[in-house]
Amino acid sequence: MLLASEMKFLETPPRFLFFTGKGGVGKTSVACAAALHLAGRTTRVLLVSTDPASNVGQVLGITIGNTITPVDQVPGLSALEIDPGQAAEAYRERIIAPVRGLLPGKELAMITEQLSGSCTTEIASFNEFTALLADESLTGRYDHVVFDTAPTGHTIRLLQLPGSWTGFLAAGKGDASCLGPLSGLEKQKAVYARAVGALKDPAQTRMVLVGRPQASALAEIERSSGELGQIGITGQYVVINAVLPQTAGEDDLTRAVRAREASALAAMPPAIAGLPRDMLSLKAANMIGVQTLSTLVALLAGGEMCVCDLAAVTGMSKSAASHAVRWLRVITGFERADAIASLIVVALILHAAWGLLRETGRILLEAAPEGYAPGEITTAITQQPAVASVHDVHAWLITSGFPALSALVLVRPPAGCHRVRRELEQLLCDRFALDHTTLQVDHAPDDLLTAGGGAR
Repeated sequence: MLLASEMKFLETPPRFLFFTGKGGVGKTSVACAAALHLAGRTTRVLLVSTDPASNVGQVLGITIGNTITPVDQVPGLSALEIDPGQAAEAYRERIIAPVRGLLPGKELAMITEQLSGSCTTEIASFNEFTALLADESLTGRYDHVVFDTAPTGHTIRLLQLPGSWTGFLAAGKGDASCLGPLSGLEKQKAVYARAVGALKDPAQTRMVLVGRPQASALAEIERSSGELGQIGITGQYVVINAVLPQTAGEDDLTRAVRAREASALAAMPPAIAGLPRDMLSLKAANMIGVQTLSTLVALLAGGEMCVCDLAAVTGMSKSAASHAVRWLRVITGFERADAIASLIVVALILHAAWGLLRETGRILLEAAPEGYAPGEITTAITQQPAVASVHDVHAWLITSGFPALSALVLVRPPAGCHRVRRELEQLLCDRFALDHTTLQVDHAPDDLLTAGGGAR
């Protein structure tokens, strides 16, 4: 089966991709799967979580902290979880370290207290965030930076801050107790300005709004889309996650859920109905671990049907089939390599279908099974000392893999018919793997023995 096109939100992806949505809609799973997909195209990807309650490490099955950590199972992928507490501590240390030993302890304690408020924690966290957008020395080696953000309310605040602090600094309202020494304000101003420029440029930033086929989740997407538009972020895409697939069955509960989802999608708010939209089906497995996420990666690449078909034809697991499709893209070096996997699957299916049709034809026509030559079987029987002649030899298939044979065998007296039949059945089983035989064994008539008649 040929593949569907790649998901819209992954077509010609810009450098920065943000995934946000209401809590529980699966944005972290989609963000992680997207990062795996991009890394599988021989690109270098940094996956960043800005959620204070991040579970990216849990989803990937590794430990991630406030430092960039390579994901060993996925070449080209690294991950980072911004920890507000650690960021604030590092921020305070950068300010206090140069004056430690120069100022009295009382003054240092006062500075530390001034830098312990929520304002400092917020600025420290968003300094790290804006650096990922604007500092080439930090992210220049990555082709894509994928942000898994907190639920939408926190995310909107996150994306508003660079612009807010740019205006704050432009107005000359810098407070050293929150921002550090005044000498650093101009540097911060330039970083925030570059971050704002990146966020507002659709060629650099894409905002992926993840939801479920539920009225409340779609309303949240509409609200977020409007607020993002107000701060100038326009490169928006919608992903509807966990849509109940047709393969889920047709019982009353399934039909009710499917109808409720269809109703919610049909009533999608106009403000987001026109945005590029993708649908992801509900997966049976819990999206934990790189191998499980690979099944979602295949779906993102438009390869779910290819993975299922490849698994069915080759007998490998879906996870192994997903890895095979993914590494095919890596080896070939272009993202449409899924089509090659599709052609391989088609060739395997055609080969298997031809073999099945040929064997089915042999069964219907009662033709000799492949590899069974009636002449060779007849010769083997007539070579037995007690056999005078063999007639009406017929080999055929009862069903696939179940060959049968029937024949009329005439034996020379005084050989016993039953003994000869048992010996011939054993011969046919051992030499020709014929377990199902019907042999009619009789004594040869005198005229045949006298004439020395042979088998036919």
